[in-house]
Amino acid sequence: MSTDERRPSSESTAPCAVPAISLFP
Repeated sequence: MSTDERRPSSESTAPCAVPAISLFP
């Protein structure tokens, strides 16, 4: 995923998981 390269290494582990968790706790 190209989005992973845009985000820092800290979020590279979960490029889509982070926002998904906030939406579905």
